Amino acid sequence: MQRFEAVIFDLDGTLVDSGSLVAQSAIETFQHFKFPTPTKAEIIAYMGIPIEVYFPKLAGPAFEAHDAKAVFADYRMRFKRLVESGHLKAFDGIADILAALKTRGIKTGVATSKETAPAVHSCEYAGLLPYLDAIVGSDLVKAYKPAPDTVLVCLEKIGLPSGPQVCVVGDAEADMGMGSGAGATTCGVTWGAHDAQRLANQKPSHIVETRDDLARFLGIIP
Repeated sequence: MQRFEAVIFDLDGTLVDSGSLVAQSAIETFQHFKFPTPTKAEIIAYMGIPIEVYFPKLAGPAFEAHDAKAVFADYRMRFKRLVESGHLKAFDGIADILAALKTRGIKTGVATSKETAPAVHSCEYAGLLPYLDAIVGSDLVKAYKPAPDTVLVCLEKIGLPSGPQVCVVGDAEADMGMGSGAGATTCGVTWGAHDAQRLANQKPSHIVETRDDLARFLGIIP
């Protein structure tokens, strides 16, 4: 049984079931600005990467004709509206895992490609905020995932160094790259954006398919 000093989670697709909301918001934004409309699968394939990186790739040359800040703001407005309408939920069992970690004195944080304020907003509406010691988004780092910056800043806020005593949990290749780059233990989850085969490309320490499997890996249940 393995016990960690801190567990740092990705947000979308790891803690909260947001893939459909991300895709819907992005598709509506692309249609609003008359960009080529991506499929839901194309959008979800990019989850883990900031919209500042993948929106221009999906939109192509048409993106350059618009103010990028206006495009990103439109997407965030649409996503926020869906969250506040009650559509965002934590995956079953996630709140229990976070509560168990907190009870055991294990620090928890979120390292996300979202900006920090929307991430806090999502955690609040999903009922996860009381269990988290730090939330760090893309606006607080110089280099986006898969660079290690997001998890390192999160650990700095928590007050712990990185290393194998820290576990980074995520559903995307970028999360595994981020964790490995920080020298942390990494655990991929298959209920989000990327399947086990794709996660394995980054050689994570472990891959789990269920929340119970995650709880066992984190040492919460035998």
